[in-house]
Amino acid sequence: MSAGRTAFAAVLVAVGGLVASGKSTLARALAARIGAEWIDADRVRESLLGGRWARSFDPGFEDEVYVELLRRAESSIDSGHLVVLDACFPLTRYRVAARALAQRHAQAFLFVECRVSFETARERLAARDALAHHPGWEQIYRDLAAHWQPICELAPDEHLVLHDGLCAPPIIQTNQVETAIAANGIRYLVHLHARNHLGKHGG
Repeated sequence: MSAGRTAFAAVLVAVGGLVASGKSTLARALAARIGAEWIDADRVRESLLGGRWARSFDPGFEDEVYVELLRRAESSIDSGHLVVLDACFPLTRYRVAARALAQRHAQAFLFVECRVSFETARERLAARDALAHHPGWEQIYRDLAAHWQPICELAPDEHLVLHDGLCAPPIIQTNQVETAIAANGIRYLVHLHARNHLGKHGG
């Protein structure tokens, strides 16, 4: 296994942000680039709903989505796969739960937050509305933004912000994330080595 691959294997990546921020495009591209399994909250949500769309408004349903997202991620990690999570992650508890999953498996954690201007998001949301059977994406965006909890729980090396989403070519974005993953993973491997060394020999 190469040093770079070892670094990737030591990191769980979660790609988040508001709707229309370009997170899914980035998550798919990154997963393909590093040979990881892409686990997408939208597909989890559809699976849980089973066509009963009214359930999406039930209290606690969004929590169910994130529980199932992380359950699938843990199953993949247990099977030896790299994982890239793709979800908005608007609440602190969702991000903390993802980081806890990484820690349980002796992996570092990297949260990649995609951001775009409201003008860019509005253009993309209008395009979605034109294709959707049930338009209203801008209201979904506004509701999500209103409930977004600032990211204060992560260490600086666990949080990478990418501005302008799809305005940058995916290859540039994935290069940025790969650099952060490699740095994060190598740091974590050093940390584990040091901790194991101190545990055996004292500090």
